[in-house]
Amino acid sequence: MTRHVCFFTVLLTFAASLAGAQSLAEVARKEEARRQTVKHSSKVYTNKDLKPAARWSGAPPAQPPTSEPAVSGEKAGEKPEAAESQEEDARAKDEQQWRARMAEARTALEDALAVNGRSGERVLEAHTLAALGDVAQETGRFDAALEYFDASLSIRRQLNDRRGEGWMLHHLARTRALMGHAAAAAALFDDAARIAVDCGDAALRRGCERGEE
Repeated sequence: MTRHVCFFTVLLTFAASLAGAQSLAEVARKEEARRQTVKHSSKVYTNKDLKPAARWSGAPPAQPPTSEPAVSGEKAGEKPEAAESQEEDARAKDEQQWRARMAEARTALEDALAVNGRSGERVLEAHTLAALGDVAQETGRFDAALEYFDASLSIRRQLNDRRGEGWMLHHLARTRALMGHAAAAAALFDDAARIAVDCGDAALRRGCERGEE
């Protein structure tokens, strides 16, 4: 049985190879017939025709440089009028919002000052007066700032609050300096600096030194 199986396998292999040989022979005959039907060119080729074609480098052909037209009416580094107008509008809006916040703070502090005055809270009243002085100074109301700071100074002296007294003298000195009263400002800075040394208030002492520069 094994012998018949082996023989059958060999027979199948041989038949397959034979069929393949016959197929190859048929393909060869058809190719020969096709070649005979192709017309031969009468052109005579030279060595020039046989040279290999130049390879494409992949880079696009160079283009001549083009000059961009200059923008008329604008210089280098010069902002357009529209941009300058927008910046001015933004600054005006910020200024308006800042002044509105200062007005709100002033109203709230004035209400607090009235409450503290009725309740007899002298320390809170002194702090509120100082805050009102800061708002007045920031908004350029220097005369009002002097009045608020001076009123706060009087209360602190009544309460024997030396540290608070020194800071109110410092605020008065800064306001005088902003008003251009250099001599009065220097005298107030000196008084505040002496109190800073007595109380050991380093922050007040530094503030007086910077204010006198």
